[in-house]
Amino acid sequence: MTKYDDLPRLTTEGGAIDAQRVRWPVSYRLLHPVDETEILTLREPTVMDLEAAARQPDGIAQKVTMIANLAEVSPDTVRKLPTYDYSRLMEIVESFL
Repeated sequence: MTKYDDLPRLTTEGGAIDAQRVRWPVSYRLLHPVDETEILTLREPTVMDLEAAARQPDGIAQKVTMIANLAEVSPDTVRKLPTYDYSRLMEIVESFL
């Protein structure tokens, strides 16, 4: 398992997270817990996750879908996240979108 705090040393020269070097799942402690959830644990994405995200109408909906699927929470839970927590989680999933 990789903790979010360990991700900076797993980046490419361009600063993106190198998904091949991440040990899945990735654990992220929310700064502001939502729906009694303090930690989100994201599993490694599958092609089905990519397909589900691609069916969404825009980039935000794609990221919400991807985070919800990988963390196995509802999209509404992801939508309730403060922007700080959402931004950190987006850093993880953007390398796949």
